Amino acid sequence: MLQQRGHTKPAERFYQLLVQSLPEQQDKCLLEDFQRTAMLVDTNKAQLDNLIWKYHISVRNEIKQRTEKRVAKLLKEFKE
Repeated sequence: MLQQRGHTKPAERFYQLLVQSLPEQQDKCLLEDFQRTAMLVDTNKAQLDNLIWKYHISVRNEIKQRTEKRVAKLLKEFKE
């Protein structure tokens, strides 16, 4: 809403705080944010000036990183 109402600077600061907190967020919270933001943006089209789209991509990347780490850990366990 901040961005939509023209409050660009506060929206950008809030976005930065959200992105910085992603590594500490629980998986459930990330998945909920991912689903909510997917309803608000066109996920198939880059929208570099849209902070919600940028946050959606950041959340997606965090989920992907966590998934890759889990898969690597499981593969390692099965090889041992």
